[in-house]
Amino acid sequence: MNLSKIESGLLKLKSLKNLKLTYNKFPRLNNIYFSDPIEYLDLSDNVIKSSENVSFPKHLVTLKLAFNRLRVFRDLIGCDRLVELNLRNNSISKINDVSKSKKSERLELLLNSLKNIENLNALPNLKELYLVVSQFTAFKNLKGYRI
Repeated sequence: MNLSKIESGLLKLKSLKNLKLTYNKFPRLNNIYFSDPIEYLDLSDNVIKSSENVSFPKHLVTLKLAFNRLRVFRDLIGCDRLVELNLRNNSISKINDVSKSKKSERLELLLNSLKNIENLNALPNLKELYLVVSQFTAFKNLKGYRI
C-alpha cells in the first residue's frame, strides 16, 4: 500500500493496540487524534515533514517516527507511559522539552540536525540515548551525568 492520508475510520478502532503504517507517503501529521488504546505506533519510513496538533494516545508506550523529514518535534503531552521514542534519521533541529515523558527509557535521536538538547536529566528512567552523527554543541541541564 502507498497511503498518503490517515483516514479517520482507522483511528476510531477502539480495540487497536498496535498500529504500524510504515513505508507510505504521509506528508504530515496534522490535526490527528489517535485512539487511546494504541500502545505501539510506528510511522517510520514515510515523508512526514510536520506534526502539529497531534493527540497521541495516552497509553502509548512506543512511538517510532524514524526515517521521515521532520524538522521540529513537538511535545508529547499526555504520553505519560511512553518508554521508547525513535526519531532517528530526520532533519530535526529542535525538540520541545522531552522531559514530559518521565518513563522514557530509550531515546533515539541519531542522524538529525540537533545542536543542543535540554532537560535530559528530567528523565529519571532513561537507559539508552542515541546521538550518533548529530551536530551537538551543547548539553544543558545535565547535572550528575558524564558525557
